[in-house]
Amino acid sequence: MKHWINGEDVSAESTLDVVNPANRTVVARMPLGTPEDVDHAVAAATKALPAWAATPLRERAAKLKALAHELRKRNEDLAQAISAEMGAPISLARAAQAGLRSSPTRPRIWQPLRLDRDPGATPSSCANPSASSA
Repeated sequence: MKHWINGEDVSAESTLDVVNPANRTVVARMPLGTPEDVDHAVAAATKALPAWAATPLRERAAKLKALAHELRKRNEDLAQAISAEMGAPISLARAAQAGLRSSPTRPRIWQPLRLDRDPGATPSSCANPSASSA
């Protein structure tokens, strides 16, 4: 079992069984991170932030849209995994947990484009267009 940190596979020292609470079967094993893994991941994210922040807004929005598209393509896989992990009915997992089509984060993918068109806009005003600006 491995973590993906800073573009590299990092082996986990131990794992955790994921148990379906409905029937007590082990449905997966997850890698457990160490405090050092967390430090490594935070350092990698901190190092990557300036380049991401310097990336043009349209490019960032396109990358986020592509990520959302890939997640939607795996919606059924995600729903099945969530159902098994939680012991929830598959219909609930499809609608509530894996249902990216109704996700409140989906509209936010395009916020950078609104910021790009409106130099006076702020991330919070794009998140809540009805909010008045000061």
